[in-house]
Amino acid sequence: MLQAANPLCRHIRIQELTPELLREFVQSITVYPDGIINIMWNYKEAFDIPDMTCE
Repeated sequence: MLQAANPLCRHIRIQELTPELLREFVQSITVYPDGIINIMWNYKEAFDIPDMTCE
């Protein structure tokens, strides 16, 4: 897979979650009164690829 085809490849070696990366990866976070947390991710399709390679 080409790196341009998977936007996650440019972050493959990150060591710190910055506010900018959080905004890029997370679409929304909902915390319900019963303590359940729902995270809606951006790039969900990139996580569904069984053989992701980054060069």
